[in-house]
Amino acid sequence: MAIALVSSKQNWILQLQQKIEALNQSNLEKDSFLSTASHELRNPITNILMAVQMLKKAPTKERIQRYLEVLQAKSNRELELIDDLLDLQRLETHPYPAKLETITLQDWIPMLAEPFQVRAQARQQTLQVNVPPYLPAITVDSSSLKRVLTELLNNACKYTAPSGRIALEIY
Repeated sequence: MAIALVSSKQNWILQLQQKIEALNQSNLEKDSFLSTASHELRNPITNILMAVQMLKKAPTKERIQRYLEVLQAKSNRELELIDDLLDLQRLETHPYPAKLETITLQDWIPMLAEPFQVRAQARQQTLQVNVPPYLPAITVDSSSLKRVLTELLNNACKYTAPSGRIALEIY
């Protein structure tokens, strides 16, 4: 009986250690996520503040219009990031089924890429979008696809050198 109690206690201690390790790993992942999220949230705000400063100094209507477009784009990006964070929170507590819809990539992709064209031009980059006309319509969770492609294009613009080329090609 004493051997069984010792063995049971050892199993309990081992399970407890495994749970502590899992919690520590989860805590590290949370810290990494918060660090990344705060960086991503600060980026649009920094650009918004810079555009506001430039608006104060903008002498021409064209420059004013350009900075207003930057403000609009960065504000929209900030809202998207906040919505993404809220979606992640909801997914953890209440997973939801995909909202499938049929889209034509020939129409959908250029609209998605349009704000990145402006961003790429501002950074002296070239963004080339190639969507063949013969592709069939697809059924997809468009908000999830948008989130993935937006992040890819965001990173491509962020990490491509000035005068660099970014290509989004759909096959």
